[in-house]
Amino acid sequence: MKWLKRLLWLCLICVLLLTNVITTASIALSSVLSGVMSAVLGRKFVPILSPARLRAELEIVKSENTMLRNRLATHKESVARVGQSITQRSKRLALYNITEASLGSVPIAGVTILVAGTVWELSQLCEGMNELEELYFELGLEEQPDSGVMEIVCNPFPINR
Repeated sequence: MKWLKRLLWLCLICVLLLTNVITTASIALSSVLSGVMSAVLGRKFVPILSPARLRAELEIVKSENTMLRNRLATHKESVARVGQSITQRSKRLALYNITEASLGSVPIAGVTILVAGTVWELSQLCEGMNELEELYFELGLEEQPDSGVMEIVCNPFPINR
């Protein structure tokens, strides 16, 4: 009878060892298969989120999307405004240069036209630099137009230099 008791204990220990081995092998196989599938499919398997959490994340993404759309619209308006201003200024400068070319050769008036035109062109360039500075500010760019260039263009004949 003693040998039967020992045999039962031996069977019980073997069954326990076998279940431990099977469980360990199952976990290892599962993680290996998951890794292979994620590498092959290019997807990471994540646990399923609750619907409430998904709704909350969706609302966050929607609000960020709306904010980005508003910023993009503002930036487009700023760039369009500066673009129209540059176009108008370029037309004025081109018309002036055409007129200056024909009137610049008139003996006394030509010199006056050239000097006045140079001052006017500098004022137009200063206006363009100021608009560029405004555009940088509206777009939130950290860099600004060179202050030395701004000083030369916007104040070419300083009194206290």
